[in-house]
Amino acid sequence: MFHQIINHANGGTLFTEEESATIVEQVLRGLRYLHQNKLIMMDLKPQNILFQATSTVLVKLIDFDLVRTTVGREPVPLIGCPLPS
Repeated sequence: MFHQIINHANGGTLFTEEESATIVEQVLRGLRYLHQNKLIMMDLKPQNILFQATSTVLVKLIDFDLVRTTVGREPVPLIGCPLPS
């Protein structure tokens, strides 16, 4: 994923290495938050990472249609997406 971020489709650099590291870190923090709340994002792909237009790199994970919760060790589909308590 890191190399996909720093290498633009035309061979040019879209982000610096430092910005790319920040993007990967933010995605991993988002996944950690979900996992800590027993949620699994089943559709993580570049199209589901939204970049907010700011002076610094800020990303958001989107498209939670395929989020699952865990009961024991098995993923279970959610109906709606309840907020963690």
